[in-house]
Amino acid sequence: QNDHLNQTAKRLLTKRSPSFKDLNQLIARSMGSVMVPCYRVDNKLNTSWRDRVSHLFSHCGYKFSTVCRIPQSSASAKEFNSYTWKYLLKHLNQMQISGSYMEEKINWSVALRRGSPVMRS
Repeated sequence: QNDHLNQTAKRLLTKRSPSFKDLNQLIARSMGSVMVPCYRVDNKLNTSWRDRVSHLFSHCGYKFSTVCRIPQSSASAKEFNSYTWKYLLKHLNQMQISGSYMEEKINWSVALRRGSPVMRS
């Protein structure tokens, strides 16, 4: 994971050797997007981290999770990009299927076989 984080930081920050501060800021941005308050199905604001975790990881057999964050754009490029939910979900889905950690490294030739489990090991 540290190598993936380092490569992502190099690409986003365009630095040859990102500092620990740079890496920590990238981690904070990634985790911050998960912790933003959201609305439940009944249209009530859900600010409880415990509620979210219990819904996301309701089965005790699943011990780990992966956090993917897209779009992965540098701050200077954001004003030139426009993304749709369809685009973002398609890319997130393929990142999960192919085991990619960066948008640039998505392997589009990998696909789920019929009847195969959705979760990767």
